[in-house]
Amino acid sequence: MLSYALRRLLHALLVIIGVSLVVFIVCNIIGDPVKVMLPLEASHEDYLQLKHQLGYDDPVLVQFGRFAAGAYHLDFGDSLRERRPALAVVVERLPATFQLVFTAMIISLLIALPLGIIASRHPGSILDKFCTLGSLFGVSMPNFWLGMVLVMIFSVNLGWFASSGYGDGDIRYLVLPVLTLVALAAGRITQIVRSAMVDESGKQYVVTARAKGLSEMTLIRRHNLKNASIPITTLSSWELVRMLAGYTVPVEVIFAWPGIGQLVKDSISNHDLPVVQAVVFVVALMVVVINVTTDLIYASLDPRIRLH
Repeated sequence: MLSYALRRLLHALLVIIGVSLVVFIVCNIIGDPVKVMLPLEASHEDYLQLKHQLGYDDPVLVQFGRFAAGAYHLDFGDSLRERRPALAVVVERLPATFQLVFTAMIISLLIALPLGIIASRHPGSILDKFCTLGSLFGVSMPNFWLGMVLVMIFSVNLGWFASSGYGDGDIRYLVLPVLTLVALAAGRITQIVRSAMVDESGKQYVVTARAKGLSEMTLIRRHNLKNASIPITTLSSWELVRMLAGYTVPVEVIFAWPGIGQLVKDSISNHDLPVVQAVVFVVALMVVVINVTTDLIYASLDPRIRLH
């Protein structure tokens, strides 16, 4: 397993290099950050001077070589907006995003697992249809629209929760952005839990175990849920990746949440290319770590899976 993890990390390094190359090319196409940094009354000479100072008048290959050498040492240059290391700007935003994402994932699993199990025990019943309808509602709602609706109802009209900001740990600031993320994740996971549990319930080993007198709760806990854990783990991992890799951007923008999603939006608007490149590098690294961890979890859940 250790050798497999090392090989995956080596492959991950190649993926990160490829992603960084694509981002570098895109960032050099989308616009000129020098024009954004200068005031409107700046002259053409001021423009040329600042461009030379930042190294943006060098050939593209020279700029990429400088970028690659810096990335090797985890140095993406200084933020054009904040005038300090871009990676430090990204790292200080990570705790806010982690708080939002992992809270949403935990709540999604706490909602989806029991709802999916309950729906699978009575397929076709009113209860099953209610759970399915609720999950479809969560999947169908665009997060930016749902976020604004929650703000209008629970913040503007009822005044229960804060509409925006971080709040230094105040839970009132966390509830609405978390609920916005939970709606989609919980809906999708509920559907896969129900489907996987229904499939397992019809298999011969479950019928035999039930005929031997095992209770339904024992079947669910020791057999059905354990054997259905692979697709549930896969989708849960995918939802976590989706949140970290960009699904939180509109949510953080709507609720003015100071995470990397808000940082990406501001950096793109200001053509702060070093920060954009640092964000992509960090997010790609997190996605790779999640994928490798998921593969290792597969092996622990199902002994028939061999990692080579």
